[in-house]
Amino acid sequence: MQAYTDLDLDKHIPYRIAHLSNSIRRSTTDRYVRDKDFSGREWRVLAMLGLHGPLTPTQLADLTAMDRATITRAVDRLTELGFCLRQPNQADSRSMWIKLSLDGEQQCSEIIPRLVWSGERCRSLFTKGEQVLLLELLDRLQKALDDGLLMG
Repeated sequence: MQAYTDLDLDKHIPYRIAHLSNSIRRSTTDRYVRDKDFSGREWRVLAMLGLHGPLTPTQLADLTAMDRATITRAVDRLTELGFCLRQPNQADSRSMWIKLSLDGEQQCSEIIPRLVWSGERCRSLFTKGEQVLLLELLDRLQKALDDGLLMG
């Protein structure tokens, strides 16, 4: 097999972002759920419901960047654990509203402060101007991806 020496992963933006994302996940979400009965994916669903209130599976997929099948499995597990409830969506009979149960709200009371803390720690690494610039750059990259940048 030929070695590709012309690809410098240190300068390969998709690789660096994916690597950073995995590192952040290991440092935050994976540590936060270590002693829980649920996974990091389920933790993210709980967090989104805690932050936004009842959501449809499609809205959860958009907010978490997880596919619908993963959302369905996460919601199934969270419902089984008693952290989520499903309710009919009167506006769309093909969809359901997912909302937190009282136990789910209790879990979120532990999750949300951890999200706030990790966000504050990340922001503390940058000046206000750098924070604004970083978010602008991430927004630009997201828009390009939404417009098909990597659809090669």
